[in-house]
Amino acid sequence: MREKEGRYCGNWYFGLSVVPGVYHVDVVVTDREGRVMALEDAATFVILNFEHTLYSLAG
Repeated sequence: MREKEGRYCGNWYFGLSVVPGVYHVDVVVTDREGRVMALEDAATFVILNFEHTLYSLAG
């Protein structure tokens, strides 16, 4: 699987082409005004199919 870089927010991927692969992304939690509440720098996800099934490997 190819590795990708990008950002995951809710069910949306920013900067990622939607293909199966291993994705290393920044996970950002914001409030409704867009202020960052939490940040996970080393999250790793695997997308297995084109239906955007998301599995976290970060534990």
